Amino acid sequence: IILGIVALLLLGFFVYQNSDKFKPHDWRMSLDEKSKEPYGIQIIKTVLEKGIAQDSFILLEKKIGNSLPESIDGNSNFVFIGEALLLDTADVERLLNFVENGNTVFISSVTIPDLLMEEVYFNDCDTIYWEDYGTYYDTAVITNFVHSDLRAPEDFSFPYVRQQKIYNTYWQKIDKYLFCESDNYPVVISQSPDSTVVDMAMFPYGDGAFYLQTSPIAFTNFY
Repeated sequence: IILGIVALLLLGFFVYQNSDKFKPHDWRMSLDEKSKEPYGIQIIKTVLEKGIAQDSFILLEKKIGNSLPESIDGNSNFVFIGEALLLDTADVERLLNFVENGNTVFISSVTIPDLLMEEVYFNDCDTIYWEDYGTYYDTAVITNFVHSDLRAPEDFSFPYVRQQKIYNTYWQKIDKYLFCESDNYPVVISQSPDSTVVDMAMFPYGDGAFYLQTSPIAFTNFY
């Protein structure tokens, strides 16, 4: 009886100490920088924070129009990873000034504000207007860099997984008809192996650039 009680106590202690390991994961696409769940982005936030000088990493927790430095010249990056970046006219103006001064903005999201793209997207080749990202239905984002110095030997694959099973879902893309040969035109950074789906492009603006990426799943803890 004593040995049985001791064994139960040890088992209970083990379960208590490892209780987090037995909890079911939350598979919602939260893209929350504080979340350790599969589709949170705590890991990429930590990587960015640890990889940048301590006094140079700033987590903006207020409106961009009130918190993004405007006078920095040419060496800074603004990074956003989430479902949508909500901007008003003051926020857009601050972002544009930031990039115009030679800095870089990287936005990975499933939608992009029209207010911003009306200023960023220039069409010198045809009468085409920005209408947000296009969509396609598949089990995964499969992509690789276009530039030979960046291109990986194997393509990157990011399937949509829930409870360890792969499912179809809707993905975003930058439509190919938005690209043409022009100094002001966006440059394809990464795309699908058959070149039909562009998931990342650079939009020059002033002395800097906007990098738009349509698959924030690639930056989640799961990957």
